Amino acid sequence: MTIALGFRCQNGVVIASDSHYTQDISKTRGQKIFIIPTNGYYALTIGGAGGSNQINWTVTEIQRSLADEVGARSSTILEVRQIIESVLRKSFVDHVDAAPIEEQRWLEFGLLIGIWTPKERSILFKSQRDIVVQVDTPNHVTIGAGSYLTEYVLGALFDRTWMLSVDEATSVAAYIVTMAKEHVDGCGSSTFVRVLDDDGHDVRIGNDEVENAVDYFTELFRWTSSLRGFLSSGSDLATLDMVPYANILRDNVIKFRKYQDERRAFSNDLITRHGKKPIE
Repeated sequence: MTIALGFRCQNGVVIASDSHYTQDISKTRGQKIFIIPTNGYYALTIGGAGGSNQINWTVTEIQRSLADEVGARSSTILEVRQIIESVLRKSFVDHVDAAPIEEQRWLEFGLLIGIWTPKERSILFKSQRDIVVQVDTPNHVTIGAGSYLTEYVLGALFDRTWMLSVDEATSVAAYIVTMAKEHVDGCGSSTFVRVLDDDGHDVRIGNDEVENAVDYFTELFRWTSSLRGFLSSGSDLATLDMVPYANILRDNVIKFRKYQDERRAFSNDLITRHGKKPIE
């Protein structure tokens, strides 16, 4: 298994993953976040970790089942969730559990699922085999390898009870997945981050935004680590000057926000021109 990370946010759901596929002894690059775009009545963003072929089959069946059973009519998150669980049962019974024991480990998988409807907005769920469970507290969840790294980074940055904004979550998710690729065996290839916002829009965070977020957090951890010198008994507290550090933090935040705002304005323009509005 590789890594998929989800955040329940103040204004939507964020799902991030690497794109490393492992099948038997082969390693390739492939899609691990899947979009079922809004038709005005529902929308889904699905991230997976585990057996890549089985994830692809399951997502395709979810999309087909939603089109057949819901189609272009109002629905609820409960109904969508029940349809997903029905597909998961079929996936595990007919494919995973029916395979030879020695092959099952390559077919096992987990999903992170953002579901949106106009009335209920976006809610994050996690699959546990054929059961779909809502993510509550803490407001994030990781599946696959790298879970411990996620908890470490988030513990260093945020209180576990905080609910982040979409902007905060996309940035830290990009950093965590990139760090997992560097330090966790089985994670690799590109970093992908998607947002399912509370209006049902799918927003892909561009590679330049991902790189900007990684650079920001890397620099943040680097220069804050230099503060440990002040803990030494040899440090003169009377001459302690924190102003240069505050200025560095301010300048980095301004640089980061300016660039992200430029890219976000571009994404918002794409939504305005191509996005579908919710049907009330």
